[in-house]
Amino acid sequence: MSFHPETSTLANPEPSQAGQRGSLSVTDCSTVRPRALDLFCCAGGAGMGLHRAGFDVHGVDIAPQPNYPFGFTQGDALAQDLSGYDFVWASPPCQHHSRMSGCREGLRDKYPSLIAATRAKLKAWGGPYIIENVVGAPLENPVMLCGAMFGLATYRHRIFESNVALTVPPHPKHSTPTSKAGHWKPGTLISVAGNCAPMSMAREAMGMDWTTRAELVEAIPPAFSLFLGRQIIQTLTPGQSNTYLANAEQQKEQRRPVHLPHV
Repeated sequence: MSFHPETSTLANPEPSQAGQRGSLSVTDCSTVRPRALDLFCCAGGAGMGLHRAGFDVHGVDIAPQPNYPFGFTQGDALAQDLSGYDFVWASPPCQHHSRMSGCREGLRDKYPSLIAATRAKLKAWGGPYIIENVVGAPLENPVMLCGAMFGLATYRHRIFESNVALTVPPHPKHSTPTSKAGHWKPGTLISVAGNCAPMSMAREAMGMDWTTRAELVEAIPPAFSLFLGRQIIQTLTPGQSNTYLANAEQQKEQRRPVHLPHV
């Protein structure tokens, strides 16, 4: 069975829709897509949203990512050449800034903090970017997204820094409680963290039906990057972006299909 990113089950909650699976070449689209680099990509929650927003996505991660749905390079995200890309999304490791890392003395220091280095690299590049991380991370003038803004069955607050002005939807009141991770109860939202269960519900809540549990708990819902990616892509018109123009000509000539993984 081939994974179909356009119709993956419950992966596009604007509005939320269940779909079907099939085969797809990303370049089946009739329009030329601007290129997005997905740094620290993990299994592709952000990448999937960017793809749906209209980007041609390529991911980079230090660890193998066999379930990443698009082109992938294993390597150091901070060592990547950003030239030739119209937009860069970066999700540096969040563990150093997570509240959970403060639960045990010394645990936080076991994890690197790469936000400052990521920001410096993106600013030196000069193109439009978004840095994503957990609430409490030292992002500059971030906006916040919540699953309730998109009708998801999980809250999953995340914050986003950008050199492009971003807007966010109204933040609904959290009227439904969340169960503890791994202990979902009827009438509550699921916590997608740790040993989250049941997995079918967690995948549905996140809109990511192609991942393992370990991959899912590290991800953001594609709804988040879809929403923000649409705003970024509005700034990337052929009249404004020389990189976009060059990429358009290259894609017209090559039209090389991206083969999506089997799951």
